[in-house]
Amino acid sequence: MPRHAIQGCIGLRHHRHVGLLPRTRVPIPQPEQAMHTETVIAPAKARADAPGQFRAPRPVMEIRMLVPELPEHFKVVSAGIRLCQALADRYPELTCATTRLGGACPPPSVSAGQDSTAAGKSGGACRRMAGLLNKSSADLVCLQYAPHVYGGAGMDHIACFVGELRKPLVTVINSVATDPTSAEQQVMKSLFGASSRLVAPSRACGQILRECYRVPLRKIDVIPQGIPELPVAGVSRWKVVAGLQELEVLVTCGHLEAHKGIEHVIRALPAVVSRHPRVLYVVVGSTEPLCRETFGEAYLQLLKDLTRQCGVENHVRFLNRFVDEDEMNAYLGAADICLSPYDMEERPYSANLARMVGTGCVVVSTPYMHARELLADGRGRLVRFASPGAISEAILELLADPDARSLIRQRAWEAGRQMIWPTVAQAYMQCFRTALESPRVTHSQSGEDEATASPGHAIPGTRPPPGAECCRSPEISRDWFSLQPPSRP
Repeated sequence: MPRHAIQGCIGLRHHRHVGLLPRTRVPIPQPEQAMHTETVIAPAKARADAPGQFRAPRPVMEIRMLVPELPEHFKVVSAGIRLCQALADRYPELTCATTRLGGACPPPSVSAGQDSTAAGKSGGACRRMAGLLNKSSADLVCLQYAPHVYGGAGMDHIACFVGELRKPLVTVINSVATDPTSAEQQVMKSLFGASSRLVAPSRACGQILRECYRVPLRKIDVIPQGIPELPVAGVSRWKVVAGLQELEVLVTCGHLEAHKGIEHVIRALPAVVSRHPRVLYVVVGSTEPLCRETFGEAYLQLLKDLTRQCGVENHVRFLNRFVDEDEMNAYLGAADICLSPYDMEERPYSANLARMVGTGCVVVSTPYMHARELLADGRGRLVRFASPGAISEAILELLADPDARSLIRQRAWEAGRQMIWPTVAQAYMQCFRTALESPRVTHSQSGEDEATASPGHAIPGTRPPPGAECCRSPEISRDWFSLQPPSRP
């Protein structure tokens, strides 16, 4: 079939297909059976009536990774693509492909001009996608899910999709609402009923799944989102790379949004600058796309105005743009202290916090749910919410104590070895194997005695927030408590 007859169908787009064998492009004979793209596959099997021809062995496992039909700067999209690549790198005998799933809620600028039948078309696309996957050779489907992405009509589409799917399903919960609406609860109920396994990126997320959505513990695996492995180098060397030589560097990274709490750090800076005049606070990241569409750059402008009011405009640098992985690594490596001053206590996961800790940064954070979990046992410092005085006190204390910073870096770096992509890929592989061995159980049949749930943990030595229950994790996660962490070179 010509490429133009395949591409663009029902808004589903093949991204990457990785296999052990040499890859060949072949025509797809039936449009209704295609994956709505030009697919890159392993060499076709030899026909039975062609003796002597090579028959390509089937991959050990074939996985279809579903991500929303949104730009790659959305974390739920990039997380799926990077996980697929990590699995292919770690397990070359594995076949893993990412496919874009329609039905997501795009930003207003993306959705502008769509007609009133767009939602119905997306719903039909999701149903057809489920049918195509059912007919495909995939052993397992992994769905990257976030409630803010599949909202509105998208919730109905995703519920329809999982209801039609007959393949084993692993759903990765990239974020979870702590106060779900009745519609959100219904969609999550459909997801939980159709999923053989649910992956939560933190124990706090697992706690919410259990308490707010009544997900049985035996279906939850706690696996951290992967992070790149930052090359080991001293802070001074990273400062040269980032162009921040001879400065005392503070860093906050991630999209700007109103609950980020950066204004409290700016208000804390005058007390810090009075004793450390070479301090520079670098805010790395642009305004969150959905916030920009709704409110423009109002939050960024508020922060810039505040720097002038506090007299620290020469000590704050805003990088209001997309920052690639190498540049982000340079800023995190150059940071004397990283700051995560969120205002929201009920924040069960922060990918930016995980990355800061995982790369061995010294983190000062407010005590939201994920921070209490990840910074326990001396892996960082917690300060009161919305307290510039507490923030400045912690910064000054750490800047004056290089030994304390070194100890925190060591502990954080040790924990981070369990969050790098190869280790995360190993945990996901165990999760997938468990899913293939588990029957699909409907939500109404999934009640269980909580006493039978298997305990497990996501990060070595991490503690759940008060009242959190243990969630079952793959063997790799349970082993993290018994591992002797490596010493930093």
